[in-house]
Amino acid sequence: MNWYSAMLATIVVVEGAATASRRRTVALLRAESFDDAFQIAISLGRREETQYKNRDGMAVTWIFERVESIDELGEQIAPGREVFTESAEVALADLLLPPTPETPTWDVTGV
Repeated sequence: MNWYSAMLATIVVVEGAATASRRRTVALLRAESFDDAFQIAISLGRREETQYKNRDGMAVTWIFERVESIDELGEQIAPGREVFTESAEVALADLLLPPTPETPTWDVTGV
């Protein structure tokens, strides 16, 4: 059985809002084949679908949009194994200089 990473896209729609949010998640999974990994990824995405009322009483709907990618990682995963990379152009004026990689700049998500 091999390890795979699957990127899942979910759309979050809030009643009355002019825009929606796209949420991208990378999940690790084990499967016998690429096709099995795809089916597991579909199941994971479907589990994210939900609807509820937010604190303002507006309906919030999470819609599984698609499996964006599946990558075979092999039989073993070593600590520190890269499973996702994203590159983006950034204006030099927007860069945090000098870089401070030791300073956390993220929020805890509970994931």
